Amino acid sequence: MKLAHVGFVGAVVTSIGVAVVAWMWTKDPIEALEWQSSGESTSTVSATAVPVREPLRVDLALPPGEVGVEPFDDPRARAWAARDPRAILEATWVIGRVRAGASPSAEPVASTRVRAIAVDGSNTVEGEAFPEGRFALELLGRGTFELVASNARSTSIPLPIEGAQGRTIDVGVLELTPRVALFGRVVDAGGRGLPAAAVRARDVATTTDATGAFALEVGAGHVRVEAEMPGFGRGERSVNAPSTAPCVVQLAPGAEVTGVVVDAAGAAVESCEVRCFGATTRTDARGTFRFAARSEERPFVVARHAHRGAGSGVFDGVTPMRIVLDRTAAVVLLFDRALSAELREVVVERLREAAGGITSERATFGVDVVRQDASRVRVAGLAAGEDHRVRVYAADGACASAIVSIPVPVPELDLVVACAVERGGSIDVRVADEHGHAVPGAVVALAALDEASTELVAANSAATAADGCARFTDRPAHEHVVHVFANGRSEATVHVARTPVAGGPRAITVVLRASSHVIGTVPRPATEVTAPWIRASSRGATRWTRASAAGSFEFRELAAEPWEFTLWPPELPRAVAVHAGPMLPAQVLELEPGRTHELTFVEDVSRAIALRIVVVDELGRPRSAVRVSAWLDAAEVASTRSAADGGAELVLPWTARYTVRAEGDRDDDPSAILDGVTCDGRADDVLTIVVRAPR
Repeated sequence: MKLAHVGFVGAVVTSIGVAVVAWMWTKDPIEALEWQSSGESTSTVSATAVPVREPLRVDLALPPGEVGVEPFDDPRARAWAARDPRAILEATWVIGRVRAGASPSAEPVASTRVRAIAVDGSNTVEGEAFPEGRFALELLGRGTFELVASNARSTSIPLPIEGAQGRTIDVGVLELTPRVALFGRVVDAGGRGLPAAAVRARDVATTTDATGAFALEVGAGHVRVEAEMPGFGRGERSVNAPSTAPCVVQLAPGAEVTGVVVDAAGAAVESCEVRCFGATTRTDARGTFRFAARSEERPFVVARHAHRGAGSGVFDGVTPMRIVLDRTAAVVLLFDRALSAELREVVVERLREAAGGITSERATFGVDVVRQDASRVRVAGLAAGEDHRVRVYAADGACASAIVSIPVPVPELDLVVACAVERGGSIDVRVADEHGHAVPGAVVALAALDEASTELVAANSAATAADGCARFTDRPAHEHVVHVFANGRSEATVHVARTPVAGGPRAITVVLRASSHVIGTVPRPATEVTAPWIRASSRGATRWTRASAAGSFEFRELAAEPWEFTLWPPELPRAVAVHAGPMLPAQVLELEPGRTHELTFVEDVSRAIALRIVVVDELGRPRSAVRVSAWLDAAEVASTRSAADGGAELVLPWTARYTVRAEGDRDDDPSAILDGVTCDGRADDVLTIVVRAPR
């Protein structure tokens, strides 16, 4: 069923006016759509026939080199006012402290960098810790990141964190430990060493020598080693450093993807955007393109040109592949009233049907937008048989949108859609404390929330005046998201419902309550090294701290709202907190504004428990140097290697049901997996693991 025929789309079209379809020939020049850097917060058009620059979509991973990182001079006094308003509403702030060694009094190592690396490799955000160890990173992307602090001599264990809209994550302390040596080789399918192959692991990289050997200085623990080389695909191997066995990464042969892009008449298409392997390139004057070799079989290649058409194909190894562009359509939005102000944003989205309803994705690839005059905006490069939504926002708050279905075959003339323009209005935001008194100097950021795509557009920020008010003029007639914060007070995010523009400005009041403190105690640990962690989590933030040698802990400046406090054993990798969720006793406190609350834990988790293991083969003979690990859900909790007599001991954080794995260093080594292993520290039995060679 076509999307344009479903009830949802019909309702949207009805709300914006009646669409009129006609044929019209246009001779206006069209220029290429430009990608907007993350340093620009809005899109502007100053004259007719100048292309509209599309705003950066905030929920996509930013390209390398375009990340926003500005450590605070003081984590409690954030420099929001100088930031892009979208970042205020969307960014995930990661704060914490770096120190060398396990002692709370240890001084951090100088020149330490803190990096948040997206697990899919699409984005890296980094900054330098201050001399006292504090750091702050701003993540503008969503998804899972690995947080690592490192310098020339030491590094921390990677900590998984989840980038999410508008959250603050306090990771507590990242402890630096000395780097260890990791040796290995990069080989081809026949086991021959590959010279000059690029090798990287976490924050370090190198190249192999003439024999394919490499050496890296990495942090102890689980390490993923990646290697690549021209003419081969990428390869990776996970190891537990330090390891006596070399890390061998095998690269499979790969073929370069080369091809040519032509139009329906067979003429080469220059400057056509081509995508493959998640990378983008442009064709040269002869219409040719090239992508470096990868190991993927039969990769899919897509080519789009705003004025010449779109095409795709599967690369089956025959070079060069030939992509023929089919015609694409151009749509002219004809407004019922002139947009006298400059355009602020033009958003083009491709609509898709999914199991959960209609979804949308930003159409930036091969799409061109140009303002023809005050009453027309032309969008070119829309593929046949697809449905698109185009939204236009002017600087005075006026907005218009339309949904159009591109027919098959594509018409030779432009498709004209008439749509109604909604006028802008004003929003007054008053910030008050819990007693109703005005809060001057509070930072207020707001953005329009598009009801169809739930995307934030037309973002602004301002500080409240002496009366606690901030006025925003020329706002679209949309629902809005407002985020407010002030030093020493809790932050607040509220929604402003969509209301008619007529009848004066919309006015809302946001209450910021004074922040609270929590002090508490845990059973006194034996030493500082075995002191447990305490995690505080709410709907908008996560914080970590560690109990002192005397068993005390403190959280300062928490928002006055419900918080859950969970006790975590000292040996537990905090990655489990991300994957497994709270599995230890937790207490919930409803914090009151400006108060100090007391919290007492009675559970003693400062001492871990041991699981004794013996590894044998099918004949009962001891197996040495077999890696044994314990897992909770998707997180590895502990690992070790069996001794000469096959014995091993895993130090586990708490009583639970674990999955225990025994595996060698190579894919053909024997392995075994035992699910549902219960460890409570009371049984004297030894767990026997029998590993069998592959058949």
